Amino acid sequence: MAKPKRKKKPAAPAEEVYFPIALRNVPAEIAIGDERIIFHGVNKSGSGMITEVLYKAYMKEGKEDQIFSFYQGKPASSKGLREAIATSESGKRILFVDHYLFGSGVTKQVDCTFVSQFRYPLPRVVSCYFWLKKRHAQAKREDPFPSLDEWVRSTGGKGHSQIAQFGLGFTPSRAERLKKTTPEQLFEKSLENIEKHVRWFGIAEHFEESIFVMAHLCGLQAVPAWRKDNRNKSRTPIDELEPETVALIKDVFAYDFKLYDHVLGIFKSRIAGIDFGDSFQAYREACADQYKDRVLL
Repeated sequence: MAKPKRKKKPAAPAEEVYFPIALRNVPAEIAIGDERIIFHGVNKSGSGMITEVLYKAYMKEGKEDQIFSFYQGKPASSKGLREAIATSESGKRILFVDHYLFGSGVTKQVDCTFVSQFRYPLPRVVSCYFWLKKRHAQAKREDPFPSLDEWVRSTGGKGHSQIAQFGLGFTPSRAERLKKTTPEQLFEKSLENIEKHVRWFGIAEHFEESIFVMAHLCGLQAVPAWRKDNRNKSRTPIDELEPETVALIKDVFAYDFKLYDHVLGIFKSRIAGIDFGDSFQAYREACADQYKDRVLL
């Protein structure tokens, strides 16, 4: 009688590779010392992906007490995160991450500084739309969800925009104030607020550079490769959009595009002289196939 074949043990997962952070010539204007770092995550701009990378690095280095991220359920609620900020130790570099933080009054402490990330508006707007459409379907609502063109027009260039995130912030009276404020006013106020209150911001289209600088500012030694977020798989790629839809988005969200051009210029000037170290090219190669709809300007 033949002996039954032994089942092969599943192969152990390969150990995740970490890439050393060894930046030189980082501009003094963005340096962060022993202060609380408030990462305001702009919806659909890659804040979740960059936080996942940073969170893994913090855990690997045994710095669990130096990061609080609602994205990772630490703590389990946005309210809990705000309480963690309010009760955190002064004079210590700790990273706090969530949406809806800018302008919410969480930085009344004197040693807090804001950081954030921006994304090219065209894929971001489309991503917002399909995310909301997905949630509408999950809620099993009977009313039909608008078409992309209808939804874009309904925003007035303000709803779900980056100019609203930084032009108004997230005060309790935000909805009423948003109705009374024009896109141009939001844009102008965004420029003022970003210059005054946001120490550093990354750019999603330059994700690898953004990750390395952010890790450096957080005092981390190495980071793993980032992996794309697949929660919004149904989103139409921007190269498959009708030309009329692309033109509509650029017209309605004109001030979001202007804001992106502005922050992209600042970002490029800041990283121009940085030496990203010997591991950076390998990091870019490790992440090369991850970005969906990367638009480099």
